[in-house]
Amino acid sequence: MENKLNGKHIHFMGIGGIGVSALAILALDAGAVVSGCDREYNEMTDKLSKLGADVVVGHNPEHLVGVDILVYTSAIKDNNEELSRAKGLGIVIYRRGDFLAKLLKGYERVVGICGTHGKTTTTWFAGQLLKLLGANPTVIMGGVPNNSDSNVLVGGKKICVVELDESDGSFLAADVDVGVITNIDIDHLDYYKNDDSLFDAFQSFASGVGSEGLLIACIDNENLAKVYNETSVNKLSVGFDLEADIFVKNLETMGLSQRVKISGNAEPALLNIPGRHNVQNLLLALAIAKEFGFGLENATEYVCSLTSVERRFQIFETGIDSNLKIISDYAHHPVELNTTLLTTRHLAEGRLIAIFQPHLFSRTKMFCSEFATALEIADIVVVLDIYPAREKPDGLTTSKLITDAINSEKCIVFGPVAKPMLANLLVDIIKSDDTILFLGAGDIGESPNEFVEKLQRKN
Repeated sequence: MENKLNGKHIHFMGIGGIGVSALAILALDAGAVVSGCDREYNEMTDKLSKLGADVVVGHNPEHLVGVDILVYTSAIKDNNEELSRAKGLGIVIYRRGDFLAKLLKGYERVVGICGTHGKTTTTWFAGQLLKLLGANPTVIMGGVPNNSDSNVLVGGKKICVVELDESDGSFLAADVDVGVITNIDIDHLDYYKNDDSLFDAFQSFASGVGSEGLLIACIDNENLAKVYNETSVNKLSVGFDLEADIFVKNLETMGLSQRVKISGNAEPALLNIPGRHNVQNLLLALAIAKEFGFGLENATEYVCSLTSVERRFQIFETGIDSNLKIISDYAHHPVELNTTLLTTRHLAEGRLIAIFQPHLFSRTKMFCSEFATALEIADIVVVLDIYPAREKPDGLTTSKLITDAINSEKCIVFGPVAKPMLANLLVDIIKSDDTILFLGAGDIGESPNEFVEKLQRKN
């Protein structure tokens, strides 16, 4: 499809989003004229403007002048005036996931990575390994790697490693040669409506690799193990489970690093990123490299060079107090919260302060008790107001559902707290050896820098 995009005017609605912005970058690389709109400017829209895209704030049918193709995020409602006008004008229209599926047809082999947790990190691990091993993959992910400003690594046309989004079912639109599933937990029931529909979608994805493809899965997750066992395709399993094709024989933690002894490999791999879950992500990436002809012995040499992604256990420096640790993580599901909090708990020398911004009213309502239980791992908990994202308030669901469910005998609880008040609160309660963990998928990603600036001004 790439050659067909050269010179075409493609307009992206929701261009500042992590998924749509990646498509805009690829369209620019293919020679398209790119424009787009979103609710507000952000780092992604700034980057795209520098690359040559015409980005504006707000939605307006006037944006459609001269447009050949319109791509829109699933957050855009069918009755949106700009989208409705595009339909009336006969403009070619794609949902984000469908346009991605069209772009993927331009690659010889596609590695599609999905799952409830860890898909962004796994995508980046796999992309890095393949590049370090001499391949030239194109990598498309739902996050920005540390020390980078882009969620796309533009490489060759032989291999594309792409993160696929299951939240709206669009991951099923992509034709993949290697299908990778990190794990499956209950989420996105605003779309799937029930557990069975969610599991059926992953089963369809697993089966969709066909007789010539390969399914790779981490069978430590019970739900995924069931899907894996019920799928009759070429497949490869990884995990801590000793029944996996590639499994962990021994794991040694050393501060923020981990030494991993892997089955079938003589020398251990050194992963300079903490967390058992990141070992599982690594195993999936190594399995992908193996499928492209790179043996474990060769691939593990490069593991020590792997970096992570922004907001995935990202560590910030205060420039003032080296004993005060600040970490930001994208965790927004109770399983992710529990995993990240346990990882941080083992590393924290003093008090652990967890700041959590719930993401979506529907998810908060469904998992309020599970969120509360996970947050009790911390010594001090601050719960912010809910970040609504694509949802509208229902008038009943607030962060108080979580704060009320937390056992106050296990930790000190603040909340609900408005985000603009957070930095002042933290400055008042912190001690020198605290570890402060910012958690959530919303605009809490801005909070670590806001807190550091406040702290620097105070000192």
